[in-house]
Amino acid sequence: MSNETAQPPVQSDGEKTTPSASASPVKPTTLVERLQTLVLDSPIRSAWFLSNLVVVTNSLLYLIFLRYFGFFKSVWYRSAFIGAIGTFGIVVYQSFFANKKSTSLSVRQLLSDDNVHYLYDALIWLFLPTHFLALIPFLSFSFFHVLNFTSSDLLPALKLAPGLATKIQNFSQQYHEFSRREAAAAELLLLIQLVFQALFFRKWSWITLIAYAIFIKVKSEGSVFTRHVLKTWEVRIDGLVSNQQVPPAVKQQWNNFKRLFKTLDNYSLIHKVEGTTETEKKSE
Repeated sequence: MSNETAQPPVQSDGEKTTPSASASPVKPTTLVERLQTLVLDSPIRSAWFLSNLVVVTNSLLYLIFLRYFGFFKSVWYRSAFIGAIGTFGIVVYQSFFANKKSTSLSVRQLLSDDNVHYLYDALIWLFLPTHFLALIPFLSFSFFHVLNFTSSDLLPALKLAPGLATKIQNFSQQYHEFSRREAAAAELLLLIQLVFQALFFRKWSWITLIAYAIFIKVKSEGSVFTRHVLKTWEVRIDGLVSNQQVPPAVKQQWNNFKRLFKTLDNYSLIHKVEGTTETEKKSE
């Protein structure tokens, strides 16, 4: 099983380009000039940051006004996933296709990469019926990506508030793993919701369930956070079911479900290999 780091899917720009304009001996003095220099020196990374900002802004607008603004709500929802596609599309391209002289790329390599998982997830939710839980992981990832870019790139480039950059970094380090576990829990809760919708044959429910189940399957094979949440839930339910007041039939059904889940888990889409190196591409 590939080891997932405590960081969210981290994107890399590869080598930074340095346009001739940025090589001018005249140092930028105004905030606008410094910002322009930052964008010109690292255009791909800047585009990645803007994509994350699109995800955060539109996700918050959608969640805050969840019960209002029907037309705009749909626009915000789809725009958030367009931003997510841009975010993970950039890192997938940089990781596998940019500046690569070798054309040998296996399907297993792609399936093992966490960024590919979320690119697929963003693509399916762009077109499938809306589910607010689908936004939570992307909002969480992009929020911390925005914080990290602000503290490591934006504030130093603009020469603003060095103390604030340190505070942002400390905040990210303190709550990052927590956010990943909560994102994994939201992903699994969404799967449960889709299962119940499919049982009642709601429109598009089975197509949505199958498409999303593929994502959860590959995630459960490679994500320590997803497996941690699953194990935590199993232990809690085991504790509830072990109560003497629980009918034996319920206990039997729970044991049958666990055996079925274990059988499905043993079938690997990625050919799990314990102790493999991290598949996530790190730039920070």
